[in-house]
Amino acid sequence: MWNQKRRRRHISNVLSAKQTCTCAPFKSEVKQMAYHFNNRIKIVKEISTGPYPDDKEEKVISSPWADIKTMKGSEYLLNNVTASEEPTRFIIRYRQGIDTTQRIKWGNKDYNIHSVTNDDGRNQTLTIFAKAHP
Repeated sequence: MWNQKRRRRHISNVLSAKQTCTCAPFKSEVKQMAYHFNNRIKIVKEISTGPYPDDKEEKVISSPWADIKTMKGSEYLLNNVTASEEPTRFIIRYRQGIDTTQRIKWGNKDYNIHSVTNDDGRNQTLTIFAKAHP
Protein backbone atom coordinates (compact mmCIF):
# COMPACT_ATOMS: atom_id res chain seq x y z
CA MET A 1 0.00 0.00 0.00
CA TRP A 2 2.81 2.41 0.88
CA ASN A 3 4.53 1.79 -2.49
CA GLN A 4 1.28 2.46 -4.37
CA LYS A 5 0.88 5.87 -2.71
CA ARG A 6 4.51 6.71 -3.38
CA ARG A 7 4.19 5.63 -7.03
CA ARG A 8 0.99 7.65 -7.51
CA ARG A 9 2.70 10.76 -6.09
CA HIS A 10 5.73 10.19 -8.35
CA ILE A 11 3.56 9.81 -11.46
CA SER A 12 1.67 13.03 -10.73
CA ASN A 13 4.96 14.90 -10.26
CA VAL A 14 6.48 13.59 -13.49
CA LEU A 15 3.61 14.47 -15.82
CA SER A 16 3.60 18.18 -16.69
CA ALA A 17 0.98 18.64 -19.45
CA LYS A 18 -2.68 17.75 -19.19
CA GLN A 19 -2.85 14.09 -20.04
CA THR A 20 -4.17 10.86 -18.65
CA CYS A 21 -1.79 8.46 -17.01
CA THR A 22 -2.40 4.95 -18.27
CA CYS A 23 -0.12 3.24 -15.76
CA ALA A 24 -2.15 0.40 -14.30
CA PRO A 25 -3.79 0.41 -11.82
CA PHE A 26 -3.69 4.22 -11.50
CA LYS A 27 -5.57 6.38 -13.97
CA SER A 28 -5.53 10.01 -13.02
CA GLU A 29 -5.80 13.29 -14.82
CA VAL A 30 -3.11 15.90 -14.28
CA LYS A 31 -3.67 19.65 -14.52
CA GLN A 32 -2.47 21.67 -17.52
CA MET A 33 1.04 23.11 -17.50
CA ALA A 34 1.29 26.74 -16.38
CA TYR A 35 2.72 29.17 -18.91
CA HIS A 36 4.98 32.05 -17.97
CA PHE A 37 3.55 35.05 -19.78
CA ASN A 38 6.51 37.26 -18.88
CA ASN A 39 7.59 38.74 -22.25
CA ARG A 40 5.77 41.64 -23.92
CA ILE A 41 5.55 41.29 -27.69
CA LYS A 42 3.95 43.44 -30.38
CA ILE A 43 1.87 42.04 -33.21
CA VAL A 44 2.01 44.48 -36.12
CA LYS A 45 0.55 44.71 -39.61
CA GLU A 46 1.85 46.76 -42.54
CA ILE A 47 -0.73 49.16 -43.94
CA SER A 48 -0.38 51.03 -47.21
CA THR A 49 -0.55 54.82 -46.71
CA GLY A 50 -0.14 56.05 -50.28
CA PRO A 51 -0.11 55.16 -53.95
CA TYR A 52 3.52 54.01 -53.99
CA PRO A 53 4.64 50.52 -52.94
CA ASP A 54 7.05 51.91 -50.35
CA ASP A 55 4.38 54.04 -48.66
CA LYS A 56 3.71 51.74 -45.71
CA GLU A 57 3.43 52.13 -42.01
CA GLU A 58 3.12 49.61 -39.21
CA LYS A 59 -0.04 49.43 -37.16
CA VAL A 60 0.14 47.68 -33.79
CA ILE A 61 -2.66 45.11 -33.65
CA SER A 62 -1.99 44.10 -30.04
CA SER A 63 0.73 43.99 -27.39
CA PRO A 64 0.11 40.75 -25.48
CA TRP A 65 2.24 39.02 -22.88
CA ALA A 66 3.76 35.80 -24.23
CA ASP A 67 5.57 32.64 -23.24
CA ILE A 68 8.46 32.36 -25.69
CA LYS A 69 10.43 29.24 -26.60
CA THR A 70 13.22 29.22 -29.14
CA MET A 71 13.53 26.17 -31.34
CA LYS A 72 16.35 24.66 -33.34
CA GLY A 73 17.70 27.19 -35.84
CA SER A 74 19.40 26.49 -39.15
CA GLU A 75 21.94 28.02 -41.47
CA TYR A 76 22.25 27.38 -45.16
CA LEU A 77 24.32 28.56 -48.08
CA LEU A 78 22.38 30.24 -50.86
CA ASN A 79 24.25 31.76 -53.84
CA ASN A 80 27.47 32.02 -51.79
CA VAL A 81 25.64 33.90 -49.02
CA THR A 82 25.07 32.37 -45.62
CA ALA A 83 21.48 32.75 -44.43
CA SER A 84 20.02 31.71 -41.10
CA GLU A 85 16.58 31.11 -39.62
CA GLU A 86 15.48 31.28 -36.01
CA PRO A 87 12.15 29.52 -35.51
CA THR A 88 10.38 30.58 -32.32
CA ARG A 89 7.16 29.54 -30.59
CA PHE A 90 5.04 32.25 -28.98
CA ILE A 91 2.14 31.31 -26.70
CA ILE A 92 -0.34 34.09 -25.90
CA ARG A 93 -3.79 34.27 -24.39
CA TYR A 94 -6.54 33.73 -26.94
CA ARG A 95 -7.65 36.64 -29.11
CA GLN A 96 -9.26 36.88 -32.52
CA GLY A 97 -7.81 38.62 -35.54
CA ILE A 98 -4.25 37.25 -35.63
CA ASP A 99 -3.17 35.71 -38.93
CA THR A 100 -0.11 34.94 -41.05
CA THR A 101 -0.09 38.31 -42.83
CA GLN A 102 1.07 39.99 -39.62
CA ARG A 103 4.48 40.10 -37.92
CA ILE A 104 5.76 39.90 -34.37
CA LYS A 105 8.25 42.36 -32.90
CA TRP A 106 10.17 41.16 -29.88
CA GLY A 107 13.44 42.59 -28.68
CA ASN A 108 15.24 43.97 -31.70
CA LYS A 109 13.96 41.35 -34.17
CA ASP A 110 11.01 40.99 -36.51
CA TYR A 111 9.38 37.58 -36.85
CA ASN A 112 7.25 36.46 -39.80
CA ILE A 113 4.24 34.45 -38.60
CA HIS A 114 4.03 31.01 -40.24
CA SER A 115 1.10 29.50 -38.33
CA VAL A 116 -1.47 30.39 -35.68
CA THR A 117 -3.14 27.57 -33.74
CA ASN A 118 -5.95 27.66 -31.19
CA ASP A 119 -4.69 25.23 -28.53
CA ASP A 120 -7.11 22.33 -28.02
CA GLY A 121 -9.89 24.45 -29.58
CA ARG A 122 -10.80 25.85 -26.16
CA ASN A 123 -10.18 29.55 -26.88
CA GLN A 124 -7.74 29.87 -23.97
CA THR A 125 -4.34 30.20 -25.65
CA LEU A 126 -2.88 30.63 -29.14
CA THR A 127 0.38 29.09 -30.28
CA ILE A 128 2.15 31.13 -32.92
CA PHE A 129 5.09 29.71 -34.85
CA ALA A 130 7.27 32.42 -36.39
CA LYS A 131 10.73 32.76 -37.91
CA ALA A 132 13.22 35.58 -37.56
CA HIS A 133 15.40 36.35 -40.55
CA PRO A 134 18.33 38.41 -39.24
